[in-house]
Amino acid sequence: MVKFAATLATLAVLFIAGCNEEASKTTTPAEAQHAVSVADTASGSVVETGAIANEKIRLRLDSGTTFRYKALQMSSITQDTAVVTTNSTHYYTKSVKGKRSDGAFEMTMKFDSLDIAVIIRDKKTGLVKQSGGYSSKRDTAIDPTDIQKIQFWAVLGEPVTVILSEMGQINEISGVSSIVNKIANRLPQAFPNQQVKDQATQYVQGMMYGSFIGQEFVPYPPNALDSTLSWTNDQTSPVGNMFRISTTTVYRIVSVRNVKGHRIATIEGTLTGKLFTQPPPPEAGIQLVLKKADVTGSSHAVLDLNTGATIAKRNHLKLDVNAHVKNLKTGETKTASQMNESRYEVELIP
Repeated sequence: MVKFAATLATLAVLFIAGCNEEASKTTTPAEAQHAVSVADTASGSVVETGAIANEKIRLRLDSGTTFRYKALQMSSITQDTAVVTTNSTHYYTKSVKGKRSDGAFEMTMKFDSLDIAVIIRDKKTGLVKQSGGYSSKRDTAIDPTDIQKIQFWAVLGEPVTVILSEMGQINEISGVSSIVNKIANRLPQAFPNQQVKDQATQYVQGMMYGSFIGQEFVPYPPNALDSTLSWTNDQTSPVGNMFRISTTTVYRIVSVRNVKGHRIATIEGTLTGKLFTQPPPPEAGIQLVLKKADVTGSSHAVLDLNTGATIAKRNHLKLDVNAHVKNLKTGETKTASQMNESRYEVELIP
């Protein structure tokens, strides 16, 4: 049952998957911040949406440009007798190094600060059963190298290389070895062999950096915009060893404004999806039958059509899952249900 719960919890991370201090706002002479911020988009002249028909949305970035984002993640998972609530805030910076020969963009990404709070409450009474978390402002002031929280502070300030295609898709993430080695040096028992270390590297690349990049971008339309200014994005992917999820999101540009010479589009998206089971691995010793698996969501984004950069984005996802889990050894069957609600907000900061 624990494996089932952990797998469902991963779903929220895939779709969603800092402290209250602000990230540093200084720039070097070689860097220039993106020209338009969220505050700027409240004004600006209206652009006729027909003027952008037949246009392709692509990344068009200048070397030396920096993007500083504030990302909020909020999730509530209700299962059995417990409600797990997680809230986190991350500040991160991306700096464009240049455009490669294949048209992709090379940039560095680093986390400037983070704040995570997790609370587990009794579903019926609402009483707190367990709580924890980490604040880079509070905890590093107390003990900047607390080994119990190394998975949080090890990523702070470490520049990682990210290669993005013109479609805003991740081609490559590299340079996380310093993070993994930092953890391995302090916790050598956690890395008994190279295979485990390689798995940790993949986890850091995907769940820390890949997930934030993935949530930041709206999937661009593969072709030029048509007269409806709408497009569809379909995705199917495995989730853990026991699930496969298929989603369809319809995006539509609802308005465009001219702000500081940039055409800023507001985009609305609606997601529907299905969750399917895959045969659990033999070592799991269980049989899983889904009785209910509703997946719905929405997205609101503000996008710079000139550069392809995200100015702001909000995602909201709901998962309602009910399944029968049979223990193949004992023959015992239990009902496992879980309700997940996740929100993700990212905003470009000046």
